Amino acid sequence: MITGAFEAVGTANFNPEHFFVDLQLDKTNPEISRNQDSTDVFFAHEMGHFDFEKRLAEQYPLIAQKHSVVLELGPLFEDVIQVMSPFWSDPSCETTGSDCHSQMLEFVQTDLLYATYISYNESKRNFFEANQVELERIESAALRYEELYADLFAAVFYENSEIILTALRRVYPEAELDCRSFTKQMPKSFIAETEHCELSLARPAIWQLVDLASQQKNKPA
Repeated sequence: MITGAFEAVGTANFNPEHFFVDLQLDKTNPEISRNQDSTDVFFAHEMGHFDFEKRLAEQYPLIAQKHSVVLELGPLFEDVIQVMSPFWSDPSCETTGSDCHSQMLEFVQTDLLYATYISYNESKRNFFEANQVELERIESAALRYEELYADLFAAVFYENSEIILTALRRVYPEAELDCRSFTKQMPKSFIAETEHCELSLARPAIWQLVDLASQQKNKPA
């Protein structure tokens, strides 16, 4: 979740002590549509992932190193894509011996940019292979908390405990989604099918803390 797209919107900042989220989005009129990619609510949720990942990296140097490896490769990959796109979009490049195919091979075999990309990609692959077990241990343990955090992040920003549930129902009207609510109490027998809902039993209690903090904040001095 560490991408330039998030940074362009501003810093995602969640203060758990005061339950306050700072985002450069208009929270007075969230766009809740069937187009998940353009929904502000879902974007706020993804910003919650971004903020959680930053906090996780502060606690685990290996996660910080992973972010660094991915960020280092990103711009280089974009440069390679830009140079390679004309070859990929030309059908004649698929024909061995064509001028386009020969030019593409020459680029792949001799261009410094591509060689650097391959080198970085190999380094990235080596990093993940060497640290796969530990990365999976940390990330699998954190995932249920990250999904809860991301939903809470969006809900606190919009000051609406049901904002995620409402947005999801517009996109998936037939799905059973009450486990994403911060006010609906799921039965103790509830079994989560995904990590999004693994901590659903704790959600109402968490939102009570949000309400309490909001009341304290708005209480006259």
